[in-house]
Amino acid sequence: MKKIKSKIKKDTGRKLSVGITIKIEKATDSLWTNGIKQNSLTLRKMFLMLPNVKECKLINFGAARTEDFKNTEWEPFAKDIISPNDSLNKEKLDVIVTAMVSPTEEYVQKALTKKIKLVKQIMGNEYEMFTEQVLFQYEGITQTNFYGRRKGYVANWLSPHFFEQNKDLMEIISDAPASIGPYIWDSKYIEYNSSRIAKLEKRESAVYIPSEKGERRISVFEPNINLVKTCITPILAIEKMYKKRPDLVARSKIFCTSRIKKKKIFIEFVKGLDVYNSSKLTVENRFPIAFSLFKYSDIVLAHQRNLELNYAYFDVAWLGYPLVHNSKTLEGLGYYYNGWNADEASDKLIEVANTFDDNYKEYLTKSRDYISRFFPEARENREVYAQLFEDLFK
Repeated sequence: MKKIKSKIKKDTGRKLSVGITIKIEKATDSLWTNGIKQNSLTLRKMFLMLPNVKECKLINFGAARTEDFKNTEWEPFAKDIISPNDSLNKEKLDVIVTAMVSPTEEYVQKALTKKIKLVKQIMGNEYEMFTEQVLFQYEGITQTNFYGRRKGYVANWLSPHFFEQNKDLMEIISDAPASIGPYIWDSKYIEYNSSRIAKLEKRESAVYIPSEKGERRISVFEPNINLVKTCITPILAIEKMYKKRPDLVARSKIFCTSRIKKKKIFIEFVKGLDVYNSSKLTVENRFPIAFSLFKYSDIVLAHQRNLELNYAYFDVAWLGYPLVHNSKTLEGLGYYYNGWNADEASDKLIEVANTFDDNYKEYLTKSRDYISRFFPEARENREVYAQLFEDLFK
């Protein structure tokens, strides 16, 4: 992975007014369950810590109005949520970072007449999603980005884990250079959800509680929307674990399967599994992750391709749950297996089932220490983003 370098050493005296694009359709939209919303708000939190950022507005391209935010989760941000029209005409913004929303060509051109610098903050693996949309039928699925040539941007900021794969695509379609923008995460969202759900469930703790049984409940949370995060390899690993040690499998739940669980090819695949025919594997819809962890999980099994940093991984490990995954970038977190090696993943599952409860407290401490390097407060993250803003005006 390409190393991130920070060069800025001191306050340069430049104080920027920044906007970040978001989309709030209704004032009741939850900010706790959507990773992209959380990422946008976490970016804003970090931008406000930078020596060269004076203020940071949230530009709402959704239908919700600022006056509707009273007594909602958005109320703390209400004074800094502005309309697209105000972002161009009322506010005096220096930079607009397009995060949740890529504005229309008309908006971009108007921003350019105001001498506002536009930056693309890339939050997903656009190369993979673009390729899928070129090759496959995507009826009913909203495209994640506009892939035609769109000039007017001055920079692309990409996460380090997919920088090399996405760099050239983003530079061509935006006609602007690409740089690494550190991946950041804030624990406040999972802590809010976990504490609220623990209270509702009358649970004694909002973190992992050891099981008194030898067998374990395994959960898979991959969204199954595109090729970067699917349940296929996890299911293979669970089947191999069951063949090796059926006594260790209490049940396994494959969440987020609403789009695939009625497809004939998937049904035939699952019905051929020993673990399914023993009534120890079920396919489920999506639920809040803290609820699913508390109610149904002892181990979380994950798999990705070309998307090695993942909020769900941090959510799971932050709450002290054992995470079995194949993210090379996060090899020091949880229990790592290589690539698509379902045999190795099954061995890790067996290892966790046999040994995890002996050191679960140490695991929680170690996981939180590891994840803290991705906080917006982390010095290197702040230094790199401060330099990225500075580079816009060279």
